This record gives sequence, structure tokens and C-alpha cells, in this order.
Amino acid sequence: MDTYPEDQMKSSDHTFPNQEELISRRIVLHHALKTLTATQYERFLLYAKGYSVSEIARMKHLTRQAVHESIQVARRKLARFMNNL
Repeated sequence: MDTYPEDQMKSSDHTFPNQEELISRRIVLHHALKTLTATQYERFLLYAKGYSVSEIARMKHLTRQAVHESIQVARRKLARFMNNL
């Protein structure tokens, strides 16, 4: 049975967010990211862009452990923010 992506999209329960929903999500994300320190924000953003913890550590002349801990704290802060919505 062959299916095409268009058929899967039609049968899916998922819908694409409208512009208002996208704006709302961006506002929430902006406020969530503001809970991070500048260091946490920078390291988390690099990680989110696809850099590994080791790559970030090399770029910033830090230990891998320091970067890992910073990203983990950032993740916990973001999760806590989102859970409190």
C-alpha cells in the first residue's frame, strides 16, 4: 500500500498553527528564555543549534562538565517555566 505525504497530512489529526498561535508561542518562548542567565542562554542556544557539549566546551575554552551542567540547569529552568503556565 503506497501512501503519499499529502495523504498522510490529510488523515492526520495535526493541524498547522495559525499566525496568532505562532506569535503566542514566540512570546512564551521569549519569556521562558529570559529566565536564563546570559551564560546559560548562550550555551543552550549553541546546543539547540546542534553543537555538541564537547564542541561548545572547546569554543568557549571550558570543561565539558561546566558546559553540561549549565545546559542541564537551563533545561530545568525552561521545563519549570513551561510547567507553571
